Amino acid sequence: MRPSDNVVDFRDFQHSSRQAEIDDIGARAFIYIRDSATEKNIPIKDVIAEHILGLSTVIAAVEGEVEAQSILRNISELLNKRT
Repeated sequence: MRPSDNVVDFRDFQHSSRQAEIDDIGARAFIYIRDSATEKNIPIKDVIAEHILGLSTVIAAVEGEVEAQSILRNISELLNKRT
């Protein structure tokens, strides 16, 4: 075994740890939205669609319209790959 075989690149760990935190926040937000929509008898699809619109508006205001369009384009491309 070479000495470097058991070395973990800290940058990879930081990225995966950060991604895990982002995923956790997203999951908790989804559960909150789902439960709130269910409690009020509102279709989850309607709430999520409105939420995406609101988030894209906030991103456009904070980061600029080009960034918001880029994010929405990335989402669209991901969805197109799945179909």
